[in-house]
Amino acid sequence: MFRSLCPSSVKKINNFPKEANGKKIKYETTVFNNWGKTVENYPSFLFYPRSIEGISHIITYAKQIGKTVRVAAYRHSWSNLFSDTNQVLISLIDKKEVESFPATHKLLNHSNPFQSIELVGHEFKEDGKIKHLCKIGSATTNEQFRQWVINSFNSKGSDTSWTVPLNVVMVESTFGGTNAVACHGAGIQHKTLSDLVTEIEFVNFYGKLQKVGYNITDPEDKQKRRQGTYKNSISLFWNAGSCDIHHC
Repeated sequence: MFRSLCPSSVKKINNFPKEANGKKIKYETTVFNNWGKTVENYPSFLFYPRSIEGISHIITYAKQIGKTVRVAAYRHSWSNLFSDTNQVLISLIDKKEVESFPATHKLLNHSNPFQSIELVGHEFKEDGKIKHLCKIGSATTNEQFRQWVINSFNSKGSDTSWTVPLNVVMVESTFGGTNAVACHGAGIQHKTLSDLVTEIEFVNFYGKLQKVGYNITDPEDKQKRRQGTYKNSISLFWNAGSCDIHHC
């Protein structure tokens, strides 16, 4: 069914999406299932980009062939937040990593803009607590962040180690995924993970990289900011963001 559906529905366009290095983006044309098997559809393309330029090219390409674009990672959402049949889906995590049992966890790779952790600026005091802004790639997993915290603590000690003030318990989830639906982490003393976000960097409808929020590299704006930052996706893709993190 899928093989007969896709080729006839996709217009032939010469400028197939490419990565920043000029290579064609890895893709599949196959059935898509979410983690809980409550969603099944048949995207025209399931892309696996490894660069921001790659995502930009996918969006431009999808517009040319009249397709919508959505993004997935570990695919934990129970509702159909993913691409519809005959549309375009982007996965920020490799299929093998997503579907392996038991789970496989890749080491943090800072050359991958979607899986990276970077402290921004200097620590500061707010609400009686010492905090730091941190730029976290949207496909950074909780397991990668956990290992980053442990390694920082073991190598530098508690005075220079940081963590988020709240998080979900599942290690097989991404910061982009838990922030995208704006509901994870709510409690008596905290709001949600999304309330930590002060700046978002994403690829917009026109395929252009865009930022929304305070300029976290501007010292004056740091004083205006109420809470932290994650750079992840808002209408299309969470790329990377900044967040307030606390001493361990």
